[in-house]
Amino acid sequence: MPEDAEVSRAFVLMPFEADFDDVYTELIAAPLQEAGFEVSRADSLLNQRNILADVVAGIARADLVIADVTGLNPNVMYELGLAHALGKRTVMITREIGSLPFDLRPYRANEYSVNFARARALADLLRGIGEAVRSGTADFSNPVQDFAPGALEATPQVSVAPRASRDSSPGASSKQPDGDDDKDDRVSVDLGFLDGLELLGTSSERLFEVSNAIGARTGAVGDRFADGSARLEQIRKNLGKDRGLQPSLAVMRDMAKELDTYSKDLKPLNDELREALADSVAGANAVARFRLDAEGQDPSTLTGELESLSRLGEALISSYVSTSDFSTLLAGLPPMQSDLTVASRQAASVVAETASILEDAQAEFLRAESILRGRIEH
Repeated sequence: MPEDAEVSRAFVLMPFEADFDDVYTELIAAPLQEAGFEVSRADSLLNQRNILADVVAGIARADLVIADVTGLNPNVMYELGLAHALGKRTVMITREIGSLPFDLRPYRANEYSVNFARARALADLLRGIGEAVRSGTADFSNPVQDFAPGALEATPQVSVAPRASRDSSPGASSKQPDGDDDKDDRVSVDLGFLDGLELLGTSSERLFEVSNAIGARTGAVGDRFADGSARLEQIRKNLGKDRGLQPSLAVMRDMAKELDTYSKDLKPLNDELREALADSVAGANAVARFRLDAEGQDPSTLTGELESLSRLGEALISSYVSTSDFSTLLAGLPPMQSDLTVASRQAASVVAETASILEDAQAEFLRAESILRGRIEH
């Protein structure tokens, strides 16, 4: 259906608490209205006698559902389940991504802040998603489609491939408004089952290579950082506090330079990781859409991809552990020499971002692995 030819409706699931009113009005409703949506939530409807009836009806009519799962409110989580079961395009937002159940992370989960400097990022994200939905280029995953696709045959919102935009080749970047890069609307679309499987395979290889590179680089800088710390301790023991001041400062400056280089090296690797993850999501979505229609495909092909994913899973876990531990170490360092303090804080921020991407990649890997296992066993 051409979304821009009809009225588009967005329905918002969130706790009925005053703390969320400004979030709804300023950061959700306003940008979606700018994108051409009518926006409502259950407590803003006229009928207050049966909230559940309003919620179910609102979800059923919606072209887009936004669920604020901050605090894992039981009502919101139940309503989120209804939206998924009805095959609705669903975006989750939360102020604390770490509290979200791990297996929900692949389904458009986005962290936001009410801090003034960062709050507008949510509005920009939702505006971009709304525009993509209305143009037909948005690609959504759904757990029911992943694992019980027959139940969604009559609901095209998530079961129909998005339209082509600027670049629709199977190997093209699939970045889209999903919380990672809402300004780039390149998407890998019109993918058949084998196209999706190929994209999933190539993106898995890229994830494997990049995560290994990140793990190796983090391990190397961690070793050098440990060596620097050992040298500082040796200087203090041999020269004492006063005589050891200048040599200690020199070591700290060297450590700061090492961390600066590490941060610069990690930033482009983070970008590569995001791009590979976006392609993995697009590939997995295509496999999920077409797996019931792909009878006659050689099961050995799927088995080979599954083995490749298993290898990727081990690499992601290893890289996540090393980056997460190093981020914690850097964040816990006491203020010392100024260059080292600034460098360690910057590196802690960059590597924490890396760990977050790797955690998302682990969740997506488990989703893709489950989809393939389900297709093999079907």
